[in-house]
Amino acid sequence: MATDSIYVRKAALYKLEGDESFKPHEIHPKGKCRICYTRHEEETPMPPRDVIAPAQWRDKGEQLYMPLWHAVYAPDPEYIANIKDLPDSSAPLYDDPLTRHQLSYLNGGGGSGKTTRAIELFRGKNPLVFTPTHRLAKEMRARGVQAQTYHSFFRWSGQTDWTPERMGQKFIPREIIWRRFVQCPNPYLNIFLEWLNDRGVQVICCGDQAQPPQITGEMPHDWLRRRGDYYEEVLADHRVKEPALKALKREIRLKPDRVQCRAMRQALPACLGWDRFVEAWKPGDLILTSRQKVRDRAQARLFESHEKHFPDLPVPLLYRPKDTRRQNVMVTIPGPLVLDGRPDQQELVLNDVVEVSLQTAREGLDGIWGQDWALGYAITVHSSQGLTIADPQKVWIIDDFLQWSNLAYLAVSRVEYMHQLERVVCPPEEGSEGPPILTEQQLRKVIAKKLVAHKRQDKSRG
Repeated sequence: MATDSIYVRKAALYKLEGDESFKPHEIHPKGKCRICYTRHEEETPMPPRDVIAPAQWRDKGEQLYMPLWHAVYAPDPEYIANIKDLPDSSAPLYDDPLTRHQLSYLNGGGGSGKTTRAIELFRGKNPLVFTPTHRLAKEMRARGVQAQTYHSFFRWSGQTDWTPERMGQKFIPREIIWRRFVQCPNPYLNIFLEWLNDRGVQVICCGDQAQPPQITGEMPHDWLRRRGDYYEEVLADHRVKEPALKALKREIRLKPDRVQCRAMRQALPACLGWDRFVEAWKPGDLILTSRQKVRDRAQARLFESHEKHFPDLPVPLLYRPKDTRRQNVMVTIPGPLVLDGRPDQQELVLNDVVEVSLQTAREGLDGIWGQDWALGYAITVHSSQGLTIADPQKVWIIDDFLQWSNLAYLAVSRVEYMHQLERVVCPPEEGSEGPPILTEQQLRKVIAKKLVAHKRQDKSRG
């Protein structure tokens, strides 16, 4: 036991009589004293105050005084001179469970703040964020944190087997935040996590069970929930700012695709025909499609409308390199030279969008600026993962083959308000001479008229 005697009453000292460290000091003998290790000229009942034996309990005669209300207290100059300007601790707060487990799993919808929570918690320890695409890694770096794809970190192309010898003498961070880990195949995800665990790396996996599953294999949700040391279901939604849209997302999350599409169509009852959509469309709007074939067909028709109705507005061009290794490199932007006589260059990754003039867009589509450019009016729903489309940008959902892979839930969860969403029919195919595609309301009217006609015929026949 160690304490300052100022906080111990005098009577309490005599209660420690049986303690080994207690040294009675009522009488000290004459001559050499074995109690206080000093020499006395005569017997004395008290040792000198400036000579105290080690580990001796004693009464120092100190008293406690309450602070006076009319007094002004200030620290001694010696104390101020010894004050050290210590920086704030960079260690994460211990009250968050993520700091106490080596492998954690945060499961929640888009915009729930899973990745942001992990980044802010470990920001002082310089964590590394894993992403499935270079575009998401670029967005993470813009938030002031190190980020790269897990393919580049593990030096794995996804086409061959992975072995630890690939890592060589690579630097291994102590904290890793793995965003959208569900896109990593289960066997390799297990291998990567075991390799990181053997090196004492703390891993926080952030994912959404309702995201589109992998093309092959099973979702790693159940496996990682059993394998991880900590699991948490995040129910917050910081992206959506409207109660109606929040209720729609909660209703369709983790539901069958047919239920998702039915609820989405009930929330968005109006479905514009293609001609009416082209009239209401503006170049700043974004179109979400389920298939690349429909995306390309829609963009070709929208480019014609852009030339006719918006010749002075810029055209979005999408960087889509034939060689996918040409990412995070300086790319020449199509268009005229800049002021110093040099071409405009930017560091781009796959699916980055640049705006060019109408004439430059025609040249890019003709291949004058290479084969790495395409129109950027529309993207597939699967490619929109991780995007937050802010108001007032409008999003047009082409209602075509959405009943698979949780695409309906993913499409409606990209925006902040319900009024940003609109449904539109699939664009007609080139050279199609069949009947025009009708909206759901128009089909209901046609079917109702046919039913009335059939009833009239049955009645006339008796």
